[in-house]
Amino acid sequence: LLGGVREGSPADQAGLRQGDIIVSLGGMEVADLYGLTDALRAHEPGDTVVIEWLRDGERMRAETTLTARN
Repeated sequence: LLGGVREGSPADQAGLRQGDIIVSLGGMEVADLYGLTDALRAHEPGDTVVIEWLRDGERMRAETTLTARN
């Protein structure tokens, strides 16, 4: 469950909002924070990945380009 989305971040550019639940990133299933961390570590800044999430029970997806975290 996303607690928030930073303006201009890859999540923001993909269209994610506070309260969305990320279920997949770059083809890797995400069940919890550890799964999200593993999926992010499997990629480098500059990689373009497909991210999938749930919002109000609807599965959504978008492509986004990862950046280095500040």
